[in-house]
Amino acid sequence: MAVAVIGAPADVSARHDAAIAATSGLYRINDDPTESERTSIVVICHPHIEERVFACEQALEQGRFVLCQAPPAASAKQARRLAHVAATGRGVLQWEAPPLYSGFADAAQRAVTNLGAVLYMRLQLLLPQSWLADGSAGIIDSEGLWVLPFVEEIFGTLDSVAAHTRALVRTERATEDIALAHVECIGGVEGTIELHALGEEALVRLEAFGPRGSIRVERDLHTERLLGLRRQYQRLRELAQAGDWRPMDNVVQAVTLAHWLRQSARLGVRLHRRDQERS
Repeated sequence: MAVAVIGAPADVSARHDAAIAATSGLYRINDDPTESERTSIVVICHPHIEERVFACEQALEQGRFVLCQAPPAASAKQARRLAHVAATGRGVLQWEAPPLYSGFADAAQRAVTNLGAVLYMRLQLLLPQSWLADGSAGIIDSEGLWVLPFVEEIFGTLDSVAAHTRALVRTERATEDIALAHVECIGGVEGTIELHALGEEALVRLEAFGPRGSIRVERDLHTERLLGLRRQYQRLRELAQAGDWRPMDNVVQAVTLAHWLRQSARLGVRLHRRDQERS
């Protein structure tokens, strides 16, 4: 099954090449995916969000299975537009979210289930500074877009978010390298989320605490990044082989939740779900 990777800088291209080579039944081609009938999976890695959105629309209109560098859209409105295009063109869009596919999410789910009732959780995503070096997106969008959907999947629907971010100007615009949030879920679980790209560590860590004790799940992101990407390719290959067009609610959800976090940080207030839905 042919895979076309477009818009990728050399280091990103090498990472995708390694994942494609490790995935049975896939091979990379250099054809223009808008012209080639051979291409089933299109991987979109343009550094600029406007180019990514445009390329996603083109590929989805043609019914391709698309894997897009995060974020796939700059706003919930754009994400809904992509969802509409996908539904019309019978395409599928996934965004790069290695920890959701690498096994970290499954391990966390099992550990939390075994713990039983959860009173408090703490999630940390610690990244090397170099992972945000190009300045095209901040830590929330580029590496942490999966975090809030993951929290909702494990601990329940978010009810409120109180966030703080710090932005640095690396290129022509400011991007966050720190994001901190205190969250409350409708089911009663509360916790903290910490994302930062300040040192050389590359790890994701979840801790949860309840009446029966505590759990801790931690993974090295250097390993998880490639493993998760390879499993995303496997998943896309399975969907493409089966002709399985899935709804894109997770993309809209992820972009909407990221906006919620940034809005709370920008306003300096706790935002409840009703505030987010109204906005």
